[in-house]
Amino acid sequence: MKIKSDFELMGGHGVKIYNVLPFNKKTLSAFSLIKEEKMYVNNLVRMYIRSRPNAIGSQFVMSDLALCNPIHLPDYPLPVSVDKKGAPYVNLTALPQSSVSDYTPSDVYALYLNALLFSNYIKKKKIPDEMFQDVSNYVYSVFMKMFGKKSGLLGSYRDLIPKLRFLVSLYVKCGMFGYSDTIDTRNRLSASLYTSFDDLKMDYDFSSTTGFINSIRDNQIIPISTVKFSQQVVRIGGVQSLPMFEDLSRFFSTLPCSLVSGNTIYRSFWSKLPGTTYKKLVMKSFTF
Repeated sequence: MKIKSDFELMGGHGVKIYNVLPFNKKTLSAFSLIKEEKMYVNNLVRMYIRSRPNAIGSQFVMSDLALCNPIHLPDYPLPVSVDKKGAPYVNLTALPQSSVSDYTPSDVYALYLNALLFSNYIKKKKIPDEMFQDVSNYVYSVFMKMFGKKSGLLGSYRDLIPKLRFLVSLYVKCGMFGYSDTIDTRNRLSASLYTSFDDLKMDYDFSSTTGFINSIRDNQIIPISTVKFSQQVVRIGGVQSLPMFEDLSRFFSTLPCSLVSGNTIYRSFWSKLPGTTYKKLVMKSFTF
């Protein structure tokens, strides 16, 4: 699996939004809550689990609760991250409330679930290659849901669907799972999808999110840009959803949070796509 250093769909103009924070525990301690506030936030998580003992990931979160570090990091736009050693951090600045006393158990629980899962993947680096097909199918279904109808892929241009599926698969393989973009990789993917890339423009960096999105646009499959894609994802799922499409650990740690009942951070859109792929991905997310 590949761990991305910073995000292409966020930042810009010389500003980098890091995936893994380039800081150690000592540096980040300057942004920590006072002891009483941390106890209060942790108790909100316990409260949520007591009220919903069968909530998604409840046993996982309860067992590792003490590992999570709630902080206020106002210049970081994402709700969770890890430090240099992979320790999980919850950025409470992402919550809509300014006062700790106004936080809700469901929102805080969702953040802890996200942070602990992300930390687990970063430390273990063991998301198996066998998950490739399900991840690829899910990302493809997202593109079809967001852009398929408007782009005519569900109508007169449906012959472009195999080409979109191939480009998505190649990006997931190289950009998220970390494989090299070789002729052999391309041939294997095209054979598995019963399609050809001979008539596609392929001079792009498929380890790059920008290169992938440009390939979809330049091959006249979807009139899209990184800005348009980012805006659509943020509109539907919030800014915390953008890293899902750039980093595999973010993908698997974010998806289950849509099932946290009552939370206002992670939108239900991601859990409502047609088919069974979402459920398969979420079930597997706690096994590696």
